[in-house]
Amino acid sequence: MQPTSGKPLSSDVFFCPTEEVPATGDHVKRTNYIANPSVMPERKNEFSGRVKVQRIQRPSQVIAVSDGTVHAGGASDWGFYNQTGFSKTSVSLAETVVPNETDAGTSRISWRHNRRTQVVFVDGHAGSFAEGEMRYRHLTPSY
Repeated sequence: MQPTSGKPLSSDVFFCPTEEVPATGDHVKRTNYIANPSVMPERKNEFSGRVKVQRIQRPSQVIAVSDGTVHAGGASDWGFYNQTGFSKTSVSLAETVVPNETDAGTSRISWRHNRRTQVVFVDGHAGSFAEGEMRYRHLTPSY
């Protein structure tokens, strides 16, 4: 990206500095943060799946973005689709999000900050969760 000032923008803001796997090649144009697919579904050329913020009933409790696990190129995939239990429809909203047994692989929440993850909620405020503190209500919006 090139701002109007003529100076190139740094992509450092899109990468958590504590991630040990550096972004390489085309991955330096990406990020190591990961989206909540229930809030920000990946729709490259189709906009009907977009979720309007006004529809989310608990925007101060629902996570939009968190630290994400990275692949060998140092970047995360789009959403945390592979988060343990995320795709279960029978999971209780009060149930604890189970941290994955390993950070290896992608499409999951990363707990890279001394067993904590940094998040941005739908309403724009930031926070963090230790392993065992996050509940499925933080991942599942009510419409």
